[in-house]
Amino acid sequence: VQNAMQGKMGQASSAVVFFRQLGQSIGLVAIGAVVTTSYVPAFHTALPAALRQIMPSQLIKAFENPLVLTAPDIMAPIRAGFERYGTQGNAAFNEVINAVKLGLAESIHDAILLSLGLMIFTFIVVCFLKEIPLRSHKEE
Repeated sequence: VQNAMQGKMGQASSAVVFFRQLGQSIGLVAIGAVVTTSYVPAFHTALPAALRQIMPSQLIKAFENPLVLTAPDIMAPIRAGFERYGTQGNAAFNEVINAVKLGLAESIHDAILLSLGLMIFTFIVVCFLKEIPLRSHKEE
């Protein structure tokens, strides 16, 4: 960019930095949106059908946010509710947590595939950019 804008190298450099930061922000939001939207269907697919029928819908909705794994204040009462049913409750809780983990892993996988596609597209575009060689003091 600096070689293409001979008299305006400072402006060109600052424009590159600005658009790079803007692209990072937009890219982060796009990847986050892919993870968020693909998590819920993946979680429901990973949840065993028997548990889906037995569990109350409001309890299933609590696990539709993968951040529940990192919130001990939310997980403690849920876990206590499952533990009231003894070993079967513990087994059910572990299956639900596994479904959350599988759903999250699948949604992150989708985000990585999207990132890979964008990287390949960008690489192809960069390969077709016109190369402008550096100018030396001798050429001037």
